Amino acid sequence: MREKGQIILIIILILATSLGIGIAVVQRSLSDISTSSKVEQSSRAFSAAEAGIERALRTGSSESNLSVGQALVDVSVAPSIPQDTNALEYPPIGKEEVAQVWLANPDTLTSVYTNHSFDVYFGKTSTPLNDKPALEVTVVTLSGGSYNSTKKFFDADSIRVFTNGFQQVNCTSPSVTTNNNTSPTAFYCKATVSGYLGTPILARMRILYSNTSQPVVLAPTGDSSLPAQAKIFISTGTSGETQRKVQLFKLD
Repeated sequence: MREKGQIILIIILILATSLGIGIAVVQRSLSDISTSSKVEQSSRAFSAAEAGIERALRTGSSESNLSVGQALVDVSVAPSIPQDTNALEYPPIGKEEVAQVWLANPDTLTSVYTNHSFDVYFGKTSTPLNDKPALEVTVVTLSGGSYNSTKKFFDADSIRVFTNGFQQVNCTSPSVTTNNNTSPTAFYCKATVSGYLGTPILARMRILYSNTSQPVVLAPTGDSSLPAQAKIFISTGTSGETQRKVQLFKLD
């Protein structure tokens, strides 16, 4: 009887082990199927979002519930920015990229921004101490039928200022209202650009001494306004339970 009891116990253990292995295999298979399905849905949603951006660039209008293959897409096209006296926030740029902001009408080059100074905000408030950015600003102006450029350099690092000759700026997380937010947003540094002559046409900003992409903002001073010059396209693709969003900043 004792041997029969042991045999039964061994059989139960074998069955329990086999059942456990079987359940684990089934769970793994279900997990693989779920992961594969999510990857496929993600790819469909992203492709739909890209297709939505391409369509919006052609039509210039917002649309919703567009069918793209097995996915749906919603596209939002914001009015031209900046509006009123808001600052223009450019998408984050790396040190090899240039952010260009129009000060004159981009279509006709007629004068819009007449002040001879403007503010620039740059850098993330979370910038590490060993990655402090500097900013190069080039202002293109028209005077006497000739185009001229004036360069200004601003640096947040007081030690570098002694060697590079840039203008020292105090970085105390200044804030400004931009086209991206209805409430003021804080940035790492703020500097005032002035001393250029002629009719302002455009400004180019370039990040220096930083290995990470940094946001840049050009803000009008006084009651002046920048010309409307850019649009933001936001396209959201949906496939199953997965959504993917693509945002495009298009400058005139």
